[in-house]
Amino acid sequence: MASKITCLVTLHGIGFEQPPQVVNGVEIANSGYADPLHQHLYKCLGTLLSDDPKREEGRIQPGDNGPIYVQSHYRDAQGRSSREEGLKRLGAWCEDKQHIDATDAPLVAKDAGIGSVSHVALVYSNLEPMKSEVGATLLTLETTFASSTHYGSVMRLLHMAVNDGLAMIGHHAAQDQQPISSRPRTDLVTRTNKSVGLHGQAAPTPPPGVLAALRNLEDDVACYICHNEERERVRSFVYEALLRLACRDDVENILLNTHSNGTVVAFDVLRNLPQVVTNKIKTFVTAGSPLRKYVDLFHWGHKIESLYLFEPWYNFLDRSDPVADPLNPPETWRAGDTIVPADETLFHCIDLNNEEPGWIKVKDITVDNVNNSRGGGLQAHNYWDNEEEFVKQLATLLRDIAADPMDKAA
Repeated sequence: MASKITCLVTLHGIGFEQPPQVVNGVEIANSGYADPLHQHLYKCLGTLLSDDPKREEGRIQPGDNGPIYVQSHYRDAQGRSSREEGLKRLGAWCEDKQHIDATDAPLVAKDAGIGSVSHVALVYSNLEPMKSEVGATLLTLETTFASSTHYGSVMRLLHMAVNDGLAMIGHHAAQDQQPISSRPRTDLVTRTNKSVGLHGQAAPTPPPGVLAALRNLEDDVACYICHNEERERVRSFVYEALLRLACRDDVENILLNTHSNGTVVAFDVLRNLPQVVTNKIKTFVTAGSPLRKYVDLFHWGHKIESLYLFEPWYNFLDRSDPVADPLNPPETWRAGDTIVPADETLFHCIDLNNEEPGWIKVKDITVDNVNNSRGGGLQAHNYWDNEEEFVKQLATLLRDIAADPMDKAA
């Protein structure tokens, strides 16, 4: 009997999707953005979680070979780069364009049991902005200021600004030597670092602080809002990756795990996926999501059309995280308001199958990253290193999805 795989698909914001770095042809251990998360999950799932079966670093400990990194811009043996070369890691389309040939694209180790969990981390390689985006940032900030009263009262916003500033600068001294999940990408020749990081080589981590935060704002928010070409290329890549996974015969379930601006990308893509894909997406997880800010500050709207009904949807937030908001309260909720249970929620969905409207239910889960995560910098925004409150719950969701149907019935 062929293995039926549960696939965890991980997605971060545009400026944080660091692929494994290579120095002198040797991959640096734990240098990919999802490597720490993968190791945390292995502590909870054990052999149920498979490492990338095609990574051959010769590491001894299970969990060290990390997730499968799928990049939108990848070089073949002849040094030629293309999106297809990166996506082939998930399999290649058969001639009928309906099935995937997964012969050279294993998702789990050969000895993995039925119901094993594969971990795929998506990387927007070569889709990031390559120059300073001052205009996009100024336009984004102007829109934010003009719409700020839709998000909260003036006094409440001033109070939040002080707390957010403290959250951004208050934990730098706590940095340790362990790799962290939320760190800016350093392997590209970008406006932040124009002399290092060529061809995937290691580059020094940029210093934390307000300047670094503004640069990340340019990467993650300003460019996604203001540059349609980059936005559509990112969406197209994520769409194609999920489509290939869902069309594989060995993939039974998908859990989409997203963080920061990656939650916005995933939300946009999910609304347009065909039912052959959404039928396999069993759970949507967001952490540190700015989706409410997109609705209130950037006028992206809360009435959507979608084939996917976002059931179930779990949203993790730290109240000290300046990026995150609760997503279950209705659109009329403002920052600082008391959260009162109501039938209405933030997003009003129109089912494209029957044109019936309905509210998208989101379960907000509050965590404390400041005390349970690590890494310094904007620690309140670092969910994936919060083993106790985030990782354990993510592992439980994966275990429940991967369970044998007979066990579920019992």
